This record gives sequence, C-alpha cells and structure tokens, in this order.
Amino acid sequence: MYNAQAVWNVPSSICQSSNLTRFQMPNRIVLALDGLTLAEALTLATTMGKRCYALKVHDLVDREGSNAISVLKKTGSRIWVDYKLHDVPTTVGHRATALRDSGADIVTVHASGGTEMMAAAVASGLTVYAVTVLTSLSPEQARSLHGRDPSEVVCDLAFQAKVAGCHGVVCSPKEVGLLKSDSRLQGMEFVIPGVRSPGVSVDDQKR
Repeated sequence: MYNAQAVWNVPSSICQSSNLTRFQMPNRIVLALDGLTLAEALTLATTMGKRCYALKVHDLVDREGSNAISVLKKTGSRIWVDYKLHDVPTTVGHRATALRDSGADIVTVHASGGTEMMAAAVASGLTVYAVTVLTSLSPEQARSLHGRDPSEVVCDLAFQAKVAGCHGVVCSPKEVGLLKSDSRLQGMEFVIPGVRSPGVSVDDQKR
C-alpha cells in the first residue's frame, strides 16, 4: 500500500468483463468478491493474482464461514473482511480478534462508533480501515443525517480514526483531495469504494 494514496475497491463484475491490462498499478486494487460462490471467488482471485492488494469479502464469510478465508488466503492475497463493525468496544474487540484467529488480515469498522471502539479493533492486530460517511448516501442524505456538510463529517471522522490507530479510511473519491490536504492525517491511506468502468451502473454509489 502507499501512504496518502487512493486504493481502488473494484467490483468483481469489472474484472470479469474487462481487459485486465487496465489494472496495472501494482497492489492498488481491493477486489470485491460480493455475491460470488467460493469457487467463483477463487477463480477470479487467482486470475487477478498480484494485481490485488486484498480480496474483500463479507457475504461469502457469512455463507462459508472461516473456510472462505482459509481457501482464499491460498492465493497469496490479504483477506479483507468488510464487516463494518459498529458496536460497543468490547464486542468489536471480540469480533475483530475472532476474525484475526480465522486468518483475516483486514477489517472495516464504522468511524462513527468512536475512537474507543476503533481502538478495540486495532488492538486485535488486524489492519483496520474506518468507514467515514457511506458513499451510498447522497450529499443531501448525509447532510440530513449528520446535520452538516458531509465533507466536514468525513474530515472529523478520519481524524478520530487516526487517533484510534486505524491504518486508513474508506471515503468518496470526491473527498480524497480534502483528506490528503489535512496535515492531521499524514500517513493515512484512503480507500475508494465502488469503482466502476465508464457507462456501467453505479448501483448504490451516490458520492
């Protein structure tokens, strides 16, 4: 990974249908394996190989349990469990530790859970990325929910994530420049979710 750089969270549909040479920047792709069977996920992960920084799973682990983590780790990739943990600190700490013991490398948490909760996840030894404001929320929806401009909320939550010891944050591509210019966040990494090819449906993504 690269400090203060964007990592692209790419849906499996793009990698299945596109020319893979478009993804030549090494170790910058987080490959989302949403909605795939374990066999399909393993085939795609093997095809992508070292182009990936990590393989992102959640419903696959729900269906297959820790076996999904064990099988996918054989590709040599890091396993990113996108559970977006959001609970009291003790519970988050227990869940993060269980994921670590299952072989996971990375977990997401909601930054809105606070520094103590995020720190509990970090204490598990996993690499932790904090979700700031969901990119499925439009600017208007985010403003209604948080009571202020989403860019302000994102900066504040990112700083709390830094204080808690998180490795980086998940944010809208429209917010990366703002975060990179914030001197308080030096050394953090920024993950861009839901990357799509031109002309492809953006699905849930609104920011």
